[in-house]
Amino acid sequence: MLELKWLILILVGSLDPYLAGSIALYNICDMDTAYLFDHAKGHTLPRDKETVRELGDVLRLMIENLEN
Repeated sequence: MLELKWLILILVGSLDPYLAGSIALYNICDMDTAYLFDHAKGHTLPRDKETVRELGDVLRLMIENLEN
């Protein structure tokens, strides 16, 4: 079985017509190094302040986990 074993962040929108493909990619990742960020919109990443802050939080968590 294929498993991606590197640090990866999958960005998805629950209204994205390509959501199934993104989830399939996430499902072949090593769950210890994969992060899933759902912004609850469509295919394009929203750029509102709240979404950018939440995405930044996830990226900081990923970096913190790399350092530990």
